[in-house]
Formats: sequence, C-alpha cells, structure tokens
Amino acid sequence: MNSENGLIRCDETLDSIRPDGLQVIQPKRGPRFAIDSVLLALYASHYSRGRIMELGCGHGIISLWLARAARTGHVTGIDLNAIAIDQARRSADLNRVSAMVTFQTVNVAEISQYFPAESFDTVVINPPFRVPGTGKVSPVPERAEAHHELRSDLDAFVRAAAYLLKTGGRCVTLHLAERLVEVVSAFRKKRLEPKRFRLIHAFSRSPAKQFLFVSIKGARPGAIIEKPLIIYRRKGVYTAELIKNIKA
Repeated sequence: MNSENGLIRCDETLDSIRPDGLQVIQPKRGPRFAIDSVLLALYASHYSRGRIMELGCGHGIISLWLARAARTGHVTGIDLNAIAIDQARRSADLNRVSAMVTFQTVNVAEISQYFPAESFDTVVINPPFRVPGTGKVSPVPERAEAHHELRSDLDAFVRAAAYLLKTGGRCVTLHLAERLVEVVSAFRKKRLEPKRFRLIHAFSRSPAKQFLFVSIKGARPGAIIEKPLIIYRRKGVYTAELIKNIKA
C-alpha cells in the first residue's frame, strides 16, 4: 500500500482533477480516464437530476464528479470490471462522498436482475466506442474491453438505459462522431429521443471526433444543436472553457 491512509496500492496512481481537487484512483497499467470522461462528466453535471445511474463507470470519475454536484441526488455506478469498482469505492472514501454514491459490479445486459424498471431519473452512458474489428485493440484485456464492444455492445447499453429510466427521464451520452447516425437510431428505437447535441472538436478548424447528447424517454422529436466544444486553443493548450472546469 502507498499513502492516503493505505487506500492507494503500489500498482495504482492517485490523480486530481477539477478546481476542488477531485481525486481518482487508477491503475498504472490498464484503462485510465481520458479527456472524454471529463467532458461527459462536465456535460452530465448540467443535465442530470434526481436518482442517477452511470452505465460503464470504470474507475468512477463521472459518478464521483456528479456526486460532488449539489443539484444531483444519489448516484449509482456499475461496471463489469470488479477491480475498477473496488478502486471507485476507495476513491469515494477519499473524496468523502460514500454516502452519495454506490458502485456495483454488474453487467448491463443483466440490469433487470439488480434494479427495478423505471427507477432512475437520469442515466449516464460512457460506453466502449468501437465495434470489434475496427481500430487498434489494446493487448491489455481491461483496456481493450473499455474501448471495444467485446462484452457489451451499444444496443445492450441503450436497452439498459431505456429499462432504467422513468418516462421523461434523461440519458446523457458521449460517442464517436463517425457513429452518430447509428447511435441516434439505436436510441430512438427504444423511445429515447435525442434533444440536445454538442459536437466535440480537438481544434476549432478540425472535424468533430466525438459528440455529447441528451435524450429524453418518451419525448417528441426536435433537437437543439449547441455550440461546438473545442478542446485545444493550440497544441497542448486547453481552451479557457476547459481550464476553468477541469484544472485541479
């Protein structure tokens, strides 16, 4: 064990983010949170309400972020990776939010065995982005499962969200821009109507690589396209919007 009252192990790191110093335990080798998780956490904090579920929570950065947000209710994060769930629980202890967030090892395909239908007001999805056979697959199994749909695909996540949400409940998601049409179609098939979109660009003149969106269960068609989210002002330098919200 390392420091912080023995909560950090020798094969882990403790990383801080946000102006208030949110702390997240991560493995030195394996899946680690990246800017996409931070962007989804920031976006979800604006649109989450009531009882919140995060599907595919990994080490818990998004759930922990939301637990810190004053306007949110209790947060539950689930993931297949039992090691990541253990790290998320210890991070909750470090950040003193254990009373506001719960982490469980659950397969999204088996969600009905653990939670009743229509029992959440908000669902946040941070899914694997790539289908098998596309992109480079990591030799580290945990990292491969975090990035590719090896054990749970897009439809499984959407079905779980539709099952958990009350009518009028919100689902907040981040996904690849190249799969936008496919993602929107999958959500609409389950009566999750996209209502807000925000495209994510690395630089102001580069094409969108990812997108954030909010869908509402049972809503009528009609969406708002928000201003683009630009990550970098120049190479290696975040825009003012990101510096304000994510720098520890």
